[in-house]
Amino acid sequence: MPIEWLKKEEPEQMTQTLERDNQKDACDFLGTIASEEALSKMEVPAEESAREAASLPLRQAPEAPTTLMEEPPMLDSRPKQGSQSLLPDLGEAVAPPWPDKIEEEVQKASKLSLADWTEDKNRKEGHHTPTSGTQTPKTKAVSDANSDSGPDCMERGFSLSILDSLLRDHLEREDKGSSEATNQVPKPVVVVSSEVNPWSKTGGLGMVAGSYGYEFAMRGHRTMVVSPRYAEYDDAEQIGCAKVWLDGGEHEVQFFHLYQDLGDGNGTDYIFVGHDCFSREGLYCDPKDGKEYPDNLFRFSLLTVAALEAPLVLNIRGSTFGQDVLFIANDWQPGLLPVYHLYKYRLNDTYKNSRCVFVIHNIRSQGKYRLSKFPIDSYLGLPPEAIEFLQGEDRSLGNDCMNLLSAACLACDKVLTVSQDYAAEILNLKSGSGLNGILQQNGPNRMAGIINSIADDWNPRTDPHIPANYTRSNFDEGKAACKRELQKALGLHQDSGVALLGFSGRLCYQKWVPLITEILPWLLTDEPSGVLGRIQVILMGKGDDAFASHLSNAEKSHLGKVCGYVGFDPKVEHRLLAGCDFLLMPSRLPQMYAQAYGTVPIVHETEGFKASIVGLVDEQKDRETATGFQFCGFDVNCLKERMYQALEVYHKKRDLFKQIQINGLETNDNWTEVVSDANSEAGPENISMERVFSLSALDSLLQDPEGKAELRHQLELDELEDKRPKYTSHHLSKPVVVVSSEVNPWSKTGGLAMVAGSYGYEFAMRGHRTMVVSPRYGAYDGAHYVGYAKIWLDGREHEVQFFHLYQDLGDGNGTDYIFVGHDCFSRGGLYCDPNTGKEFPDNLYRFSLLTVAALEAPLVLNIRGSTFGQDVLFIANDWQTGLLPIYHLYKYRRNNTYKNSRCVFVIHNIGYQGKYRLSKFPIDGYLGLPPEAIQFLQGEDLNLGDDCMNLLSAACLASDRVLTVSPNYAVEIQSPEGGQGLHGILQEKGRQHRMAGILNGIADEWNPKTDPHIPVNYSIRTFEEGKAACKKELQRSLGLQEDPQAALLGFCGRLCYQKGVHLITEIIPWLLQNESSGVLGRVQIILMGKGDDLYANQLSNAENRNRGRVCGYVGFDPKVEHRMLAGCDFLLMPSQYEPCGLPQMYAQAYGTVPIVHETGGLKDSVSGLWDEERDRETATGFLFCGFDENMLMERMYQALEVFHKKKDLFKQIQINGLRKNYYWPQAIDEYERHLDWTLDGDAAVS
Repeated sequence: MPIEWLKKEEPEQMTQTLERDNQKDACDFLGTIASEEALSKMEVPAEESAREAASLPLRQAPEAPTTLMEEPPMLDSRPKQGSQSLLPDLGEAVAPPWPDKIEEEVQKASKLSLADWTEDKNRKEGHHTPTSGTQTPKTKAVSDANSDSGPDCMERGFSLSILDSLLRDHLEREDKGSSEATNQVPKPVVVVSSEVNPWSKTGGLGMVAGSYGYEFAMRGHRTMVVSPRYAEYDDAEQIGCAKVWLDGGEHEVQFFHLYQDLGDGNGTDYIFVGHDCFSREGLYCDPKDGKEYPDNLFRFSLLTVAALEAPLVLNIRGSTFGQDVLFIANDWQPGLLPVYHLYKYRLNDTYKNSRCVFVIHNIRSQGKYRLSKFPIDSYLGLPPEAIEFLQGEDRSLGNDCMNLLSAACLACDKVLTVSQDYAAEILNLKSGSGLNGILQQNGPNRMAGIINSIADDWNPRTDPHIPANYTRSNFDEGKAACKRELQKALGLHQDSGVALLGFSGRLCYQKWVPLITEILPWLLTDEPSGVLGRIQVILMGKGDDAFASHLSNAEKSHLGKVCGYVGFDPKVEHRLLAGCDFLLMPSRLPQMYAQAYGTVPIVHETEGFKASIVGLVDEQKDRETATGFQFCGFDVNCLKERMYQALEVYHKKRDLFKQIQINGLETNDNWTEVVSDANSEAGPENISMERVFSLSALDSLLQDPEGKAELRHQLELDELEDKRPKYTSHHLSKPVVVVSSEVNPWSKTGGLAMVAGSYGYEFAMRGHRTMVVSPRYGAYDGAHYVGYAKIWLDGREHEVQFFHLYQDLGDGNGTDYIFVGHDCFSRGGLYCDPNTGKEFPDNLYRFSLLTVAALEAPLVLNIRGSTFGQDVLFIANDWQTGLLPIYHLYKYRRNNTYKNSRCVFVIHNIGYQGKYRLSKFPIDGYLGLPPEAIQFLQGEDLNLGDDCMNLLSAACLASDRVLTVSPNYAVEIQSPEGGQGLHGILQEKGRQHRMAGILNGIADEWNPKTDPHIPVNYSIRTFEEGKAACKKELQRSLGLQEDPQAALLGFCGRLCYQKGVHLITEIIPWLLQNESSGVLGRVQIILMGKGDDLYANQLSNAENRNRGRVCGYVGFDPKVEHRMLAGCDFLLMPSQYEPCGLPQMYAQAYGTVPIVHETGGLKDSVSGLWDEERDRETATGFLFCGFDENMLMERMYQALEVFHKKKDLFKQIQINGLRKNYYWPQAIDEYERHLDWTLDGDAAVS
């Protein structure tokens, strides 16, 4: 077991906490890329302190306050990670701390020798080691003398609000006590990019490349930036040429050099590669037709080889850069650089000590070409074995695909992304664009994300582009002046009392432009409350013509109130941020600019925004911390709800609005002061909902309303960290009808029944008149006959009976349970014959009967004095009720019944879809539906072909809203990999804003303070003693050795492959082995469940071989599950996929630490321990990526090491979990919101 690995971050560890990594500084990474021997020779230039304190462009030392700057520059007083002291006082030079992070990351890769590298790559990916007999590149260079002439200091330009993370050298090692540290020389850095600001730029990539050139040089690196020469650049002089072999022949390129002198001996060498193929109007595409140039592979291969030659052959200011350099290649255009670097150089004893870092700026642009058209050997000049890196996959090209981006990820020494959040996204199926597997394989040593920050120029104290500079002390007057000038310049009414909203970004769907333009009429409508109406909006950007037209039309329709500026001017962007009251930013970085200018951002709640914005959730609690407003859900109603709150604060709570502005002004998000870690008081964390899953639930106290009320009262007294104000639905008068094939406690095979029972209780407790409709599988006590209905099905009428049971919840609330009686339901199993295990052949008939009966019940049953009536909301669950939205549409709404009703469909497991042959069950003759219903009912199936009826897909198409059982599962099922053939339908539902994921809550009885099934009750104050007593009793009762110091691990679930049982049984010998470190060995394991005989035998065998240390309980006892969660130290949930999962939330409520696979709802509900210092106050468990025993072992080792050797940290993780609030009162808020949005909107199909 490679112990070193356990102490480093995994990709999934990084993906959830990368946002917090920005306390470590970005370029720390690069200094340590050098070998240990090279590091020992490095030195910090003697003039370091003087240079830091001197006035330099964009890097000015703090100055004493002047008349224009009434206060000193802000410094973040928080200590950097790993530092024992705070930042210096104003009189000291402040070294920019942001780059240290990258140095740390690359250090891991830098210590690998070439042999280590190839062995590691082969081990992970199964590739053979490339031979060393590859020929050297057919290049011939001519160097010319170079002068030191060059332009004076050059300032960076600004993009459309995109500045990506920079890498810089870790030079602050002098305080570590090493005499050798003062003699360190930073490693030369060679940045390779297809564009570099200010010479060439289409977006953020050009900005980042320009920033790299400046920042690395400012940190003391000898720095070269290599980019194409698209035009004649002033002051760039030719200094040499090279002949590069490509496409079967030699091609000459010229090198043009420009030196940027930054003072104090620092500077950047810009090398522009000249060739006729670059001399075009567009960088990548023909501006006349918008199509990509057909020879782009040739162009950027030429750039790549030229970039590898430049450090070797160009004599720049007296010497070459040499072989001992670090390359930083950016995006797909130089994606071949790591491959050439390996095969043409390193394996031929050139660049032996160099390393290559590859930065992904946009994973969707990958550089794909046909291998048959561009052969690896004859076109690229690479050996045939390079196919292992270059061959990719593509739906159109198949195996004939060459993928430059994936090749770079495989062959480079380190993969970086442009933000921590983006690193998280591209590691999953949804956002990885087919490369998530490769990126996950790179492992913790070769994959990282570094958060973006903002440039020094974004400072209202010194910004030359705004009409009035201001500081925190005079920002009221400064912003008022900027607002007046902005209104005047853009033709808006000069009204200081209006709320001025701004948007600056690309005009595209991703930036949510259609949502903003859609709500403009609503924003500008005068209404009595005085919240809406007094508003002005500025929209600036360029992009899609359709969205550009939206802007122009909006301005014409609202002259003086709306400015639609089609185009982009960086100066206007600065003025916009200074003059606006709010910034609308439903995607990324400008929110940090806004806060720096006292402008309040209204943003979409994503992981990236959680790192930099504290949302106003509770006005009292968040008053001193909130810096903006966040909304969740890809939905216009979500945006409108948060907009209304923001405008209400602006117009009616001016003191609160001013405080939010001040909070933002005090936030340090620039390059010198990196965004602080998530340990800051960022306000309540959004707890969504999750469904109750499979074996993990004891029957709720559904028949004991008084007991249930007492548990709910007890919960309200608990010290849970997230107690947001309860959401108040504006449709509480709307009756809710829940339809499910099972409902707890009367019928249950798994989580669906638990959810249906919870719906029945929770909606009624909120004030809805609530009905739950389910089959009558048996004679249920207390359920009385109340009526019948005749239903046409299968060519004739069938009578069903309705049985009613009322659950009185007190205070006028209660639930009506309606059980549908018919002979077809009176069997031993719910869905399958218990004797054969096969599905009942008449299930389509049975659940069609249930569906129509559920639609009839609200109309015909007089319950407690009245019917539910037509104006109701249906919640249908899973495929068994999939026909409900179809009947609802064709049999009722189109016949003027249920005209104002709506139907929500909930997917609990997309793997079960309800597929039948259309030819066997005709739509008209069997189901009694019109022929046109085929548009919804016809699905696809490999076996059935077009003769397939798919109930789940029909429900998704015809329902008014589709919900799933966790937010992450909602993402997964919209991907080809997780959608089980329905991803296209669900993606379209998402585009219509009718798709969402909600994590359900857990029942109140899962509370260690009140649980009657555990030997000792306990609270967060007494959990140590309580859990110790529960652990002792659990060990005694299950025949385990009574050892309080043993780590007690528990598993409770179905015994099947999907639950990862085989992963646990395979590692049991490893867990129980004694080893010198004291981490393994002192372990006990409890495995409980029922299912496949294969896994049941494995449990029995494990117990027989390890008596007293392993308990294999084949079966299920809900009381034992409660005792396990109270007595165990860890809960294991290594599920292959988990739509939701509840045991991990039960575990946290009991102070038991979950170890889970990062998938589905597990990812939504467990906060991982990635960095022990950073995550100490937030981690609630351990997550591993990859459905593999080795990945589980790595995380298990970390968890056990914490348990045995870091008791204080383990206790803190337990406390963090005990403080979590996953109970239904929080969760039901999200359902109520979605029900409101569904009822407020139009029907999906009319």
